[in-house]
Amino acid sequence: MAVRRITDNETTWKKTGTVPGNQPQALIAVGADCILAATDKGVYESRDGGTTFTLRALASG
Repeated sequence: MAVRRITDNETTWKKTGTVPGNQPQALIAVGADCILAATDKGVYESRDGGTTFTLRALASG
């Protein structure tokens, strides 16, 4: 899933990155640059506005 954000006075959405794995079940913006994404693989975190994601916790089951 592509992550998009507004970068120019709220007029244009631009793709900043992609959440790894399958479609996220939850996507939460914790701050201007911090995003958490829960997928079937686990929880991913971005600290650069969605440009890159790091796996923080594996899904169990």
